[in-house]
Amino acid sequence: MTMDATTNTYHLLDACALLPAELELLQRGEHVAWIYGHVKDDTARFAGPVLACADKQVDAIVERLMADDASQWALTSLISHASFSDLVRHMSSLRYLRAPDGQKFYLRFADSRCLASLWQVLTERQRLRLLGPIATWRYTNRRGLNESLDVRLGEMQREFSHVGGDLRLNDQQFDELLHLSWPDQLLLAVGDQAPELLLQRPSWQRHAIAKRVCDWLRQTHETRYPVQLAMAKSMLKSSAPDWGDSTWLKRLGDAHEQSVTQHEATT
Repeated sequence: MTMDATTNTYHLLDACALLPAELELLQRGEHVAWIYGHVKDDTARFAGPVLACADKQVDAIVERLMADDASQWALTSLISHASFSDLVRHMSSLRYLRAPDGQKFYLRFADSRCLASLWQVLTERQRLRLLGPIATWRYTNRRGLNESLDVRLGEMQREFSHVGGDLRLNDQQFDELLHLSWPDQLLLAVGDQAPELLLQRPSWQRHAIAKRVCDWLRQTHETRYPVQLAMAKSMLKSSAPDWGDSTWLKRLGDAHEQSVTQHEATT
C-alpha cells in the first residue's frame, strides 16, 4: 500500500483482463479482495473486480496493463482515507446496479469504460454513493490521458454516512447508459468474430468509429443486429480519421445498404 500521512492508494483491477498466472498470484495475495467473492461459480467469482494494496507483485501487473492501450481500461486507482477492510465493504456494497424495474445487474466498476459512462448519467447524490469513502478515483481514458472522479472531501464526510443501498437508475438514466455503452458492446462483438479489425487502430479511434455507427443506427431506428454488426465491421475496415460529417453520412448510408443486402441474402 502506498501511503502518506493521511491517505492510502489502492488498485482496482478487472480480472477479465488478467493473465492466468496473475490471477493465481492474486489469489495467494494477503491484501487482495475479490468483490464478486460471494458468487458460488468460481469462473464468475474470479472474473470481476479485484481490490488490491500496492506491492511489488501487484505493481508488476499494473505496469503490464498500463503498457498497452488495449488493457488500460482494466485498471483504476483509488485514493482514500479508508482502511483496506472498510474499502472492501464499500466496494462490495456496489456490486449491483438496479434498472428502473428493479432488476439487478452486476456493476462492472473496475472497467473504466463502464465507470466513465455510468458517471455521466448519475445524479450528484448517486455519485456520492458511488465514491463513498473514496476521495479520488483515477483512470486512464481512451486517449491514454489521466482522468479522475471526485467530490469535495468536506461534502463527502458530511453526507456519506446517510447514503446507502444499491444504485438505481430511472428510465432516462438507464436508456442513456445503454446508449453510452453500445459502442463498446458492438466492438466486443466485432472482436469475437473479427479480432484483426481491432488491432489496426488505437482504442480511442475504434470507439469513435463505433460511436458514429451507433449514433446513425439510433437515428435511423435500425434494430437488426446482423446489420448493425456488419456496418461496424465495414466502417472499421474503411473509415478515415479525417472524414468530415458529410462524408461520414454518405459512407454510413453506403455501408448500411451493403449490410442490408448481405443480411437479406442470407435469410
